[in-house]
Amino acid sequence: MTEITTKKIGGIIYSIASPDLIRKISAVKIIVPELYDEDGAPVRGGLMDPRMGVIEPGQVCETCGKPAGRCPGHFGYIELARPVIHILYVSTIKDLLSAVCHNCGRVKLTEEEIKKIKSRIDKLRKQKRWSRLSKFVKKYVYSRAKKRSTCPHCNYTNPKIEFNKPYYFFIEEGGLKRKMYPLEIRSILEKIPDGDLYVLGFHPTYSRPEWLILTVLPVPPVTVRPSIVLESGERAEDDLTHKLVDIVRTNQRLKEVITTGAPQVVVEQLYDLLQYHVSTYFYNNVAGLPKAIHRSGKPIKSIVERLIGKEGIIRYNLLGKRLNNSGRAVISPDTKIRMNEIGVPYEVAKVLTVPERVTEYNIEWLRKLVLNGPDKYPGANYVENTEGKRLAITNDNKETVASLLKPGWIVERHLMDGDIVIFGRYPSLHRMSWFGHYVRVLPGKTFRIHPGVCTPYNADFDGDEMNIYVPQTEESRAEAILLMELSNHMITPRYGELIMGGIQEVVTGIYLLTQDDTKIPINQAVDIVYKSNADEEGLERLEDFINRAKSEGRDYLTGKEVFSVFLPKDLSLTIKDVKIVNGELKEGVISSEMIKSEKGKLFLYIYNYYGKEKALKVIERIFLLGICYQYLHGITCGIGDFDIPKEAKEEIDRIIEEAKKEIDVLYEKYKKGELEGVVGRSLRDVYVDLSQKKIADALTAAGSLLIKKYIRKDTGTYIMAYTGARGKLTDVYQILGFLGQQAFRGGLVEFGYSGRNLSIFKKGYDHPIVKGWVTSNFSKGLKPWEMFFHAIPGRDALMDVAIRTSKSGYLYRRLSHSIYELIAFDDLTVRDSKGRIIQFIYGGDGMFPQKTESGTLDLEFIVNEVLKGLSDKKDKDGSSKKTKRTGRRKK
Repeated sequence: MTEITTKKIGGIIYSIASPDLIRKISAVKIIVPELYDEDGAPVRGGLMDPRMGVIEPGQVCETCGKPAGRCPGHFGYIELARPVIHILYVSTIKDLLSAVCHNCGRVKLTEEEIKKIKSRIDKLRKQKRWSRLSKFVKKYVYSRAKKRSTCPHCNYTNPKIEFNKPYYFFIEEGGLKRKMYPLEIRSILEKIPDGDLYVLGFHPTYSRPEWLILTVLPVPPVTVRPSIVLESGERAEDDLTHKLVDIVRTNQRLKEVITTGAPQVVVEQLYDLLQYHVSTYFYNNVAGLPKAIHRSGKPIKSIVERLIGKEGIIRYNLLGKRLNNSGRAVISPDTKIRMNEIGVPYEVAKVLTVPERVTEYNIEWLRKLVLNGPDKYPGANYVENTEGKRLAITNDNKETVASLLKPGWIVERHLMDGDIVIFGRYPSLHRMSWFGHYVRVLPGKTFRIHPGVCTPYNADFDGDEMNIYVPQTEESRAEAILLMELSNHMITPRYGELIMGGIQEVVTGIYLLTQDDTKIPINQAVDIVYKSNADEEGLERLEDFINRAKSEGRDYLTGKEVFSVFLPKDLSLTIKDVKIVNGELKEGVISSEMIKSEKGKLFLYIYNYYGKEKALKVIERIFLLGICYQYLHGITCGIGDFDIPKEAKEEIDRIIEEAKKEIDVLYEKYKKGELEGVVGRSLRDVYVDLSQKKIADALTAAGSLLIKKYIRKDTGTYIMAYTGARGKLTDVYQILGFLGQQAFRGGLVEFGYSGRNLSIFKKGYDHPIVKGWVTSNFSKGLKPWEMFFHAIPGRDALMDVAIRTSKSGYLYRRLSHSIYELIAFDDLTVRDSKGRIIQFIYGGDGMFPQKTESGTLDLEFIVNEVLKGLSDKKDKDGSSKKTKRTGRRKK
């Protein structure tokens, strides 16, 4: 038996390929621009030479002897007639030409300076501070050397270098400017001694600076730039092949004109053309250089463009991939499924499969699924035998496949109830955009989700689409259940509040239900509780409440009693006006502060002290209860909700007029310069601040007047705004009172015509009424100029959202890349991949927000719980000892 030698990779060095290395790794020298001969076979010495790899089925590579699909491909090379500048290293070449002496090749620094720089570089290399080392070389070495024109080593006065984009270098000599050709640049860079390369940030073995001037061009393998055969039978070549044909052809012509002694102008033109083709082959988006295009006008995709950006190979094909076993559909709400479940259509469940390994325990069940085939649900689509051969199940072969089934085989069965899947919505801006959900296969064409989980997904039901992915291994399924399942992530890691809970009609329904005067006939109460999916414990509590009501001579239950059916029996809690004793709501009304997502203090308490499963059940049942009662009670809103008497309108007009008079007085004082100044603020700033305060006070006064005296408290609109289910009371102020100051980017509406924002206003008039103060309301309607003022901040917000989305997306991308390697260790320190300490304690306080309450720890509760636990344990130990003693006595 042959011994297998194993080797460990010591490290990876990134270097610049030398001409010798390019020749060494290459399998063929490219000398002809033709690709195929008359018979359609690849030309030897051409760009599709079979020694560079094969892509056609049945062909064998002449270099490695492997068939298509297994041959990795092999490089070729082109010997350039004259050196050309590598377009991606132009800035480095420019820096080098400015930093070194053109006569002796030494860096333009004294020996003392070089010695100091070397010791500094050695220190940074030892510490592995690569980014700091790079900055030091650029900012200190190059900047110092550039400032000197006279070489301290040979006293040669170096000419001034001038660079013209994209790749032209000029020098001034004797008052005349002449072009520097790549051959001359290369000869200067060749003179740089090895000792000075270290100072300049190069390595004498792996990265000589003259290699930045290309004399040999590597040609990528055929497998990197495969050709395709069109329906017409013609071959379509890759963009890189097209570009390489141009390079080979131009290079060949340049060699010919140099050999035949053609005029210098012709040589110059072809030399420039070769430089252009090589540059656009590497990067076809260089500023100041026309793009290389096809005959159709479509730009050629260069090497750099294949790698960089969202559509590049790295981000599109390596960091992110297209997946099998995934689906996408429109979402719709379903309050009857659990929050950690997802409703999947039958059509989707029959396509997405779960690999199930056959054992002696499940073979009969899986055989039934195979016999059902791919069309009947639940069935199976594929089987895989112990040798790894995959066989599609069809209606013709399903009996045969079922008879062959044996332990060790894998059956790819249809998605079924209880399977774990990963469900998510794009854009995935935080961790909670992806959760693990359990499958419920349902009729219909959409994915069904519980409305209570919309908040973390930022989803709504106006056409949103979401994605499902089915884990394919036992490990991934276990990770989805233990790490990603929804009930593990009900608390947001951003600020430690519950991110799931009641929404809209649930909040209004529970608010109406828990009013002090809500009375529900017993038969109706039972109906609501059953519809809300009460469990055995809930039904027992309902029975207790009914018995109590009957003993008190009541034929009804209060809303508070119905709500209490779903609370834990031993729950005692007081939050503001709400008081719960032994699982029964005694005082207060339940509003958004108690049960709404991102606010629900009641649900958060249950989650923290009763666990995630209990919290999930309570939220689901109270969710249904709120919806059921609101359907029963009925709630609506209409324009009649905003009917107020004539005297109310007159009082609002009086408030506005008083505010106007007060601002008029301020304006007069401001014009005369009589306003009292504030340190650090101009007189106009003081005037604007005071006038804005008057407007805000007037709006508050109008709003409080409406709420206290005139608005009906039993309308749907008021209930929605008051409970926090939807909208705010300030919206009511704007409908019936006035809109107030329309701010633009934190200030007044100042722009427009010279000295005024609209031509209808008097020039130089600086009153808020012409700077965005809207005194009308939505009920009465806005004046034309007020409509204009009101539209400005709205439009600005729309633009701001569009701009902010792209900015914040890129900011987050950079931030996440910068902290990829940071790890919180067991000792609570945060370190990078090299073990360097970034934080001595995680987050500065050692607290994970998800495990806190709004970023703080309730130490009093923790201490009480520990003492209670110790007390319970002591009592338990004492009773057990007592039992033992009495037992002995009996004996």
